[in-house]
Amino acid sequence: MRRVMLKRLADLQRANTWLFVGYSFRDDIITDLLYEMKETLGEHLLRWSYALLPSATDYDRDYLRQFKVTPIL
Repeated sequence: MRRVMLKRLADLQRANTWLFVGYSFRDDIITDLLYEMKETLGEHLLRWSYALLPSATDYDRDYLRQFKVTPIL
């Protein structure tokens, strides 16, 4: 079941730009999923996404860059 969900999310990610709103990335739920997608798709197939993070630190920007997520301040 997880493989099916991951494939569907990967298809959506390849076709659309994602905007994360109201999510802090402080827990591992979405980052684990993004890591799995990166491993499944390969980094070259990930599209850049954006996260509305008004208080993003340099650490946040560097950490999210590995998933091709750019914070919007």
